[in-house]
Amino acid sequence: MQVFINGLGLIGGSIAKIMQQSTVNTTITGFDVNAQNVDILHQAGVITPVESFAQGAQNADVIVLAASVNVIKQNLGTLAALPLRSNVLVTDVGSSKVSIMQTVKELKNLNFNFLGGHPMAGSHLSGSEYSKVDLFQHHQYFLVNENATDGQVNRFKQLMQPAMVNFQSLKANQHDELVSLVSHLPHALVFNMMNSINNLAKAEAVDLSLAGGGLFDTTRIAMGNPQMWTDILLNNSTKLVNQISAYQKSLEHFKQAIENQDATQLMQEIKQANLARRRMEE
Repeated sequence: MQVFINGLGLIGGSIAKIMQQSTVNTTITGFDVNAQNVDILHQAGVITPVESFAQGAQNADVIVLAASVNVIKQNLGTLAALPLRSNVLVTDVGSSKVSIMQTVKELKNLNFNFLGGHPMAGSHLSGSEYSKVDLFQHHQYFLVNENATDGQVNRFKQLMQPAMVNFQSLKANQHDELVSLVSHLPHALVFNMMNSINNLAKAEAVDLSLAGGGLFDTTRIAMGNPQMWTDILLNNSTKLVNQISAYQKSLEHFKQAIENQDATQLMQEIKQANLARRRMEE
C-alpha cells in the first residue's frame, strides 16, 4: 500500500512513524514546503521524498493532509483536479471540521473518498524532529466520515494501530462545538493572557523570566505555531466567539467577587474549579 503524507511537521511526522510500524505492508512518501522536515524523516528511513504534492498524491492509495486548515482546504481543491488512483482514501488532521467538510461537499466530480480526522494531542513544539510514535497514545482521535467505505475506515485504523488511540466517530458540527470549548477557547485565552501579562510586565518593569512554575505551566500553549492557530481560530470563529462571550461573563463574576472582597464566593469558585480539574483525571 502506498501512503502519501502532505505536511511532515509534528503531526504529519508522527503519523508517518506510526504507519511505518503498522502491520500493513506500506510504502510512505511525503512532501513538505519545509525541506528540513522532509530531510529528517528521510534520513531516519521513515519516508521517501517526492518532488511535489501532485506527484505524491497521484501515486497513493491513502493521502493524509497534515498541514494547516486553510492549506488542507486548498489541497482538497487540488486533489479534485488530479488523476488519482481509484478508491483512494483522503484523510486530514485539521482541528476545525465544518469548514473542511463543506469544502469537500462543494467539490464537483469528487474523485476520492474522504474521512475527516483530528487527533486530540499535540505539543507547542513543531517540526518533524519532535514527531514520535506515541504522540497520540491513549488520546481521542476524532473521525468525521463524508463518503469513506467501511473497508477504507478499517484500513486507516489498521494503519494507525501502533498509535494506540481511542477512535471516536461524530458529526462535523459536534466536533467543532466540542473542540471550541476544550481546545480553541483555552488557546485563545492563553494567547490573549500572555500578551496582557507581557504588556503589564513591560509597563511595570517586571522581569517575566523570574516568574514561578505556575506562569510557565499556564502559558505553555502560547508557544503554539502562529499560522496554524490563526487558521484554526478563524475557521471555527462562530462557535469560538460564543464561547469567549460566555467566558467574559464568568470572568466578570470572578472579578466582582474580588472587588467586593467576597471570600465566600471566591473560595466557592476556586473549589469548583479545583474539583472540575481533578475530575478530568479520574
